[in-house]
Amino acid sequence: MNIERPAFIRVACIAVAVVLAAIVQAASAQAPSPFEDTMKRMLSAAQSNALDDFVAQADPAAKLNLSRQMEEISQELGARLKQGYAATYWGSLNQEGYEVHVWKLKFRDGRDDYLLTMAVKDRKVAGMWVH
Repeated sequence: MNIERPAFIRVACIAVAVVLAAIVQAASAQAPSPFEDTMKRMLSAAQSNALDDFVAQADPAAKLNLSRQMEEISQELGARLKQGYAATYWGSLNQEGYEVHVWKLKFRDGRDDYLLTMAVKDRKVAGMWVH
């Protein structure tokens, strides 16, 4: 005996399957190793106010802006970075000729999480922001 499900149940099942597939794919995203390493080095430099280390992988034209960004990151998150954090890679975007990598920063202190974006062009960092 073949019992046919109502159309809305079939559509709902398909929708749930699509959402679950998207969640699994997002959860398995991994940052390309050089970018993950660069991001961690830059955060370490920001927590210790080491400008030369922060801009080591920077596009020469972006160094002035990056020095301001490092100051902002250091002031806003320096102490929290020292206490410890976990970075979860969320993926990358192509925006205006830049490859923008996105991480979620979750801090050991349990307060607000941050979103970190790092813009890269020709394997050089053009910007890093925390939101």
